[in-house]
Amino acid sequence: MRPSRYFFLMLTLALATQLTTATLYAQGAEPCVSIGAGWPYVSTNPNYVCEGVEAFTYVNLAPGYENSTQYDAQAFNYAWYPTTLFSGINTQSFTFTFTEDVTIWVAAYDPINNCMWIDTLEVSVAPGLDIVAMNDTVVCDVSGLILNAEITPPTPDLNWSWEPALFMFNPNTANPEVFAPINSWYVATVATGPGCEFSDSVYVEVLEGQLYLGADEDLCEGQSVTIDSGLDPADDILWSTGESTVTIDASDSGTYWVTAGTVMGCTLTDTLEVEVHPMPSVEVVPDGPACEGQTVVLQAQVTGGTAPIIYAWSTGEVGPTISVTEAGSYEVTAVDVFTCGDVAAFAASFLPAPQLNLPTDTALCFEEDGPLWLSVQQAFCSYLWSDGTTLPSLVLTSPDTLGVVVTHLQSACVDSVTMVVVDFCPSDSVYFPTAFTPGSASDPADGVNDAFGGYGEGIGTFRLLIYNRWGELMFAGDALEKHWDGTVGGDGGKPATPGAYMYRATYRPIVNGSEEEGRWFEQLGTVILIR
Repeated sequence: MRPSRYFFLMLTLALATQLTTATLYAQGAEPCVSIGAGWPYVSTNPNYVCEGVEAFTYVNLAPGYENSTQYDAQAFNYAWYPTTLFSGINTQSFTFTFTEDVTIWVAAYDPINNCMWIDTLEVSVAPGLDIVAMNDTVVCDVSGLILNAEITPPTPDLNWSWEPALFMFNPNTANPEVFAPINSWYVATVATGPGCEFSDSVYVEVLEGQLYLGADEDLCEGQSVTIDSGLDPADDILWSTGESTVTIDASDSGTYWVTAGTVMGCTLTDTLEVEVHPMPSVEVVPDGPACEGQTVVLQAQVTGGTAPIIYAWSTGEVGPTISVTEAGSYEVTAVDVFTCGDVAAFAASFLPAPQLNLPTDTALCFEEDGPLWLSVQQAFCSYLWSDGTTLPSLVLTSPDTLGVVVTHLQSACVDSVTMVVVDFCPSDSVYFPTAFTPGSASDPADGVNDAFGGYGEGIGTFRLLIYNRWGELMFAGDALEKHWDGTVGGDGGKPATPGAYMYRATYRPIVNGSEEEGRWFEQLGTVILIR
């Protein structure tokens, strides 16, 4: 920049068609010299100018400086010319509506560097158009509705576009056809020159779209639906049923339509289908009478309705059948594909049955404790023992395998048991059962015959070894009271597989009630593990 000094600057600008003289006064201002990548310039945004359309006009100072610290655009003094257009405009940028071609320029005084920037711009204005769309309109339907817009002055080869184009045919012409029966604004736009666009709009209200009876209805037998036309009571309404009200109730299958002559002179119509479906009827049927302790299968039998049917029981189970073992009321709900449903209940009961509690195996020293009296007497029952006797009790005087069948006289329900009675006197021997039923996670031990081992009296040293069929040791006990619980190792761990196991027991009886032990005895045998 050159040193500042006071001067009077007479600026003469030679234009294309005329000579304009501008006298600028500045305090010591000389023309600025660029120290940046270019020179400040005047421009518009967009770069083209359309007649009658505002254009953003500005001067870009940045190219004249290396960085933004070398100038303050807000502190500049701006003078825009010709003043006949821009009187009173003294900012870096502004919006302006140009109506004709014109040469504009700006004088921008930089107070920091005390110099003046001047630039000129030839503004070419593309001719403007006056577009006028048709008046807003109300139609009964859009069949054959043609939109139009007129251009002044008439101009050939224009680019037309209407929006929303999705609702019309030929949207890139001056006269598109509307086909969507909806209320909407339609905007017509015409483009000229380097990209100038001029628009106008029209609002179309379609009365036919205001009558909608709703989606078709599926009803269950005995139900009804209210069909609402949504019309004005003042309209001339006629239903297919002959009624003239705004709403009607429908409970029969069929096609329901309504027509209406509106106050606007339109005739509106719509149709709705109603289909009435038969109600399903459900009944709970047991698979037959059952005795106490047995299982009854309850089946839901449905007549009518439309498959598929969904079943839900009061027990929380789903499906057409459930199995029950307890007396009580059981309810099922059956619903078809159209949500038509029915509910039924069944009171389940069980026939009285005998309850036998005799043990399956018994050891008895007949010499000391015999004979054995067995009784299975219960009310309203008959009895049949394996020896042919029919009394409720039996006296057994010797070892035997016997069975009894007890029948309830009213229900004919039966219970039976087979019992093995072994003669065992513990003073000189050890008794081993032939089978046992240990418990499991799904079937806990019930305290009856849950473990296997020896039983006797007057036994001193005792050892018991149990092997599986492959000769693997499954249990080892060193006392008479230590019994095998049916697990591998006998420590309550992994359950052993059901089946036959071999055992070997060695023991020494106590002699004559003293502390002395007699000779060694050995017993070998097989036991059945049952789960």
